Amino acid sequence: MLKIGLRTILLGLVASVLVWGRGHAADRSDLSAYGRLPLIDSLSMTPSGKAFAVIVRDEGGAAVRVFDAQSLSLTGNVPLPKAKVRNVFWADDDRLVLVYSRTGEFSTLDGKTREYFMGSELNFKTHKAKALLTGLDRSVNVLGGQPVRATDKSGETILIVPGLTFPGNQSVISLIRHTDSGLESLLTEGTLDTTDWAIGPTGSVLGEVRYSKKDGRWKVLVGPGKSELKLVQSGTDLINRPRFVGVSADEAKVFVSIPDEENDHIHTVAVQAGTWGDELTDLRGRSTVKEQGTHVVIGSSKLAYNANDYEFEAASDQTLWQAVLKAFSGAQVDLISLSHDRTRLIVQVFGGDFGFGYYIVDRKTGGAKWFGDVYKNVGPKEISERQYIHYAAADGMDIPAYLTVPRDRPAKDLPLIVLPHGGPFARDDIGFDWWSQAYASRGYAVLQPQFRGSDGFGLDHLRAGYGEYGRKMQTDLSDGITDLVKKGLVDPKRVAVVGGSYGGYAALAGVTLQTGIYRCAVSLAGPSNMSKQLLFQSANYGTSRNAFSRYWHEYLGVKNDRDPTLDAISPELQAAKASAPILLIHGVDDTVVPIDQSKRMEAALKRAGKPVEMVVLKGEDHWLSTSETRLEMLTASTAFLERCNPPN
Repeated sequence: MLKIGLRTILLGLVASVLVWGRGHAADRSDLSAYGRLPLIDSLSMTPSGKAFAVIVRDEGGAAVRVFDAQSLSLTGNVPLPKAKVRNVFWADDDRLVLVYSRTGEFSTLDGKTREYFMGSELNFKTHKAKALLTGLDRSVNVLGGQPVRATDKSGETILIVPGLTFPGNQSVISLIRHTDSGLESLLTEGTLDTTDWAIGPTGSVLGEVRYSKKDGRWKVLVGPGKSELKLVQSGTDLINRPRFVGVSADEAKVFVSIPDEENDHIHTVAVQAGTWGDELTDLRGRSTVKEQGTHVVIGSSKLAYNANDYEFEAASDQTLWQAVLKAFSGAQVDLISLSHDRTRLIVQVFGGDFGFGYYIVDRKTGGAKWFGDVYKNVGPKEISERQYIHYAAADGMDIPAYLTVPRDRPAKDLPLIVLPHGGPFARDDIGFDWWSQAYASRGYAVLQPQFRGSDGFGLDHLRAGYGEYGRKMQTDLSDGITDLVKKGLVDPKRVAVVGGSYGGYAALAGVTLQTGIYRCAVSLAGPSNMSKQLLFQSANYGTSRNAFSRYWHEYLGVKNDRDPTLDAISPELQAAKASAPILLIHGVDDTVVPIDQSKRMEAALKRAGKPVEMVVLKGEDHWLSTSETRLEMLTASTAFLERCNPPN
């Protein structure tokens, strides 16, 4: 039986270093509590379970800190430059791998500004740092995938790093062997069509996926080594491509996810025989769970409507997980990291009296120690209730949604913010959402519709969005307002729409393609001219004949980038119809939706004499990757909303 330790502030050195006490504002939390990046994230347990690493962000900057897993005492601290850390895992008990990104250009590639991912290794024994992919003459420190931890047959712990090499004048995704001494050598080189590799726990190359961007033809090659890969399956898909989703611990099987009419089916391939197995129907709709830093499958998970459901292959792992769930009854629990021998694991817990934080679970003692809240000054009393709901669209289609209701306010005639997600091939979930929680702390109810075209709610729900961009995908949002008004939860005269990326587009469309529904709109990095956006994407990829462009044509319901029907669903070209004030927010370094999209919208609204404001986020990409600009966005949008759609 697991026992939950007291949720007390860590004493001594840890408290003085992390400073994550439970401060409470008199009436409501300061926006910075929600607006800054998490105080702690990217936790990773060492293979032995004796220690764990965590990224800590405070007023002094960011750092990697290492803690003893039993005493929670600080044992290591490495300040980080202003890098955008995306992933952290241990190669062994001394070496920590960091994956980070930056916006920029690489003249050796195509010269275009992109978000490039890179890797470094921190050695806490030698106190040295080493950049990955810098030991070969014809490679650059740009990752082509996540590095993989392996222990070769001699017992040495190594990294197998997917990186870019140049056998000719174009880059390919190859595998580079990186040792603990920093030596690097080319393990195997890819082709122009290589998109994925399968790597075993001993560092063996077990599989390769090749996909032709031009015509969608794909091949899956599998074998017991880099020189023994052979074709085991092939096909054609103009939008999706196969990918490896894991390997077995004994390297006997490779798991392959195959797109089948936009639905993924997972198959196993016998490595030695090269035989293609039937679909694993018990994994339909589920994702494989892999041991951190490796491709080894240890179970599967499914993000359901109101929980993340885990199933583990080993009976002992499943028993342990059931004990964890029982200990945190009533809360959502997610696995973050675990030791090789399963003696210790890190879980993230959200809900009820637990708030939103991390716990260290010790299997030997049967206890769980609270390590800290994810956000500084956001404890259980600063979190609003979040619930799963659903409603009927105008055509009768069932639309799932998540509703966040402000604390300490009667759930009646509330002001509402509609917050559609980005993507649109994406989804929200029942877990903590900093954006909706921030607005709820100001007194707003927040509705996050999972409109048709959203992922994770079945193939029919996904396909229903094809050709409905700016059409039924848009009315699915306003149909949710109608439902909440009928239930008496929302005041129909006090509704605003806010979103980022596709959600930003939906916000603009909500007051141009639709009128008279919202009192104001906030668009963060939302495209406004769909033909210009498609042309930008084609230029960025060098051609319109690629899966990415074909994906967008499918969603938009058009034949090409210059289809005249795009005008009718482009907010910039419908700016004269804008029925409410609009706030545009955009990052200068956005490489997904260029800032020109917001500038064009601003100019069109001004020409039409419509109220518009614009906030430019300096040094920010498409994902709000820095605390300063994320807080700037939240502060500006909240002030705009409180002025145009007052919560009281």
